[in-house]
Amino acid sequence: MPHFPDMPAQIKFTQRRGTTLINLAVAALIIAALYVGREIFVPVALAVLLSFVLALFVIRMQMRRIIARAVELEVEAKLK
Repeated sequence: MPHFPDMPAQIKFTQRRGTTLINLAVAALIIAALYVGREIFVPVALAVLLSFVLALFVIRMQMRRIIARAVELEVEAKLK
């Protein structure tokens, strides 16, 4: 392995005092926010996943013009 003279042999990662405590506090705050907001986040996440799944079927139905025909039939039924 070639040795590069301008690069240090070992890199030390140092943090200022209290940084670890701040990181733990931020992590605890995020976990607490997710725990409190789970009644909102879970349905939203499920809705997003469901929209991706249903988008495939909608695109296929649009390609076969099933949706357009269903709308035409509904409009005709309401006009009678």
